[in-house]
Amino acid sequence: MDAAKGIAAFVTNTGDIYDYVYGKELSKDPLPIACIPTTSGTGSEVTPYAIFTDVEKDRKVCLSSQKIFPKYAIIDPTLTYSMPRHITINTGADSLTHAIEAYLSKHAFPLNDLLALQSIKIVLENLNLASQKDKEAMNNMAYASMLSGITITHASTILLHIMAYPLTVFHNIPHGKANAILLPTFIKYMKRKSYIPKKVKTIESMFEIFGGVKKYINGLDISTELSSYGINMDEFEKFAQEVIVKDDIKITPAEVTIQDIIEIYKNAY
Repeated sequence: MDAAKGIAAFVTNTGDIYDYVYGKELSKDPLPIACIPTTSGTGSEVTPYAIFTDVEKDRKVCLSSQKIFPKYAIIDPTLTYSMPRHITINTGADSLTHAIEAYLSKHAFPLNDLLALQSIKIVLENLNLASQKDKEAMNNMAYASMLSGITITHASTILLHIMAYPLTVFHNIPHGKANAILLPTFIKYMKRKSYIPKKVKTIESMFEIFGGVKKYINGLDISTELSSYGINMDEFEKFAQEVIVKDDIKITPAEVTIQDIIEIYKNAY
């Protein structure tokens, strides 16, 4: 879907993609597109974002423009039924973290929070069952993914997502899984350092029935230890330098420093 957005935009607009991901607005309307997701995770069918990986520069970049909103979004859960278990889990984890981050974002507002909390609840209750091919659970996950997409359209992602990007770029860890790996230590950091401890506590409480954030993620057969993925601690400085310049830092409700970012990675090691 993101590739379709990019093609639709650059068929009608000229210039380097970096002109647009770093602030230049599309001068001409992209070709109209319809998005039909086949996974339950990105929510891209209802967002104005397209994420691309620059394999030459080892980084992820985001094209963000109201003009690349899909003209039509068609959510048909039956198209997700063929997903392998690991794809179901990884994309579901992406949906979960979308909603959590939108809920904690500086751009959050009460109506968006309701959608985020509903999405989180649906994912927590259905992801494991969906990974076992329970069709009702997979239907619910398709709905939750759409809700999460709506929430990040309004409030964006924050620190967690951009910290996960280096894990994907440098170690080929699937995006949703990378978010899940860092989620427990991210929540602990936000509990200590954020301006919104009550909202962080609300998120924590939603995981309590499952034994906590870490136990829930581990229950999806995802290790939350970076050392188990061949990542070395001496890479954390490089990761942090990539993260600190991202715009998502500005809407994270905490005074985030490079040392904070390195510490989160270390605590997940």
